[in-house]
Amino acid sequence: MKDKEEAPFAKNCKKIRFKDESLFTKRFSPDKIAGYVIGEDKYESMWLDVRTVFLKTSYWSIPGVRKKKFLKLTVQGYLSCFQLELYDQESGSTKSIALFKRREEDHLIRVTQGIFGLRMNSLRDYFNDCPELIEKLESGELKNPGEITLFYNQTCGNR
Repeated sequence: MKDKEEAPFAKNCKKIRFKDESLFTKRFSPDKIAGYVIGEDKYESMWLDVRTVFLKTSYWSIPGVRKKKFLKLTVQGYLSCFQLELYDQESGSTKSIALFKRREEDHLIRVTQGIFGLRMNSLRDYFNDCPELIEKLESGELKNPGEITLFYNQTCGNR
């Protein structure tokens, strides 16, 4: 299975490539399969519409709007944490944007802002249904998207 091209033409593939025992390669787009697993990494096919208005970017997952993409699923539950992987041509590395999505919602929220860490104001608004989580965020007990997702699902999910 292959989902990324190697250097010097490195990039994330729009379709994954699967080679079976017969040596034939099959290609699967996000429209054709629900997801795939490579090693420990699980990817899920999801509709993704990225909108930017006046330097504010929003992420939506509405069936039939824009295109489906493969997002890396890092924590699954009522609140799931995804990584939108982007290849940076200049540095030759893959960067990822952490996104949260609740099961019934059609929008995703960006969790971090690059080197600046967690987007505290956005997270406070998003988790206004869970004062325990906001308290742990402000005290610095929860420092990364995985910890936040697990805490929310154990403490506040499905309220």
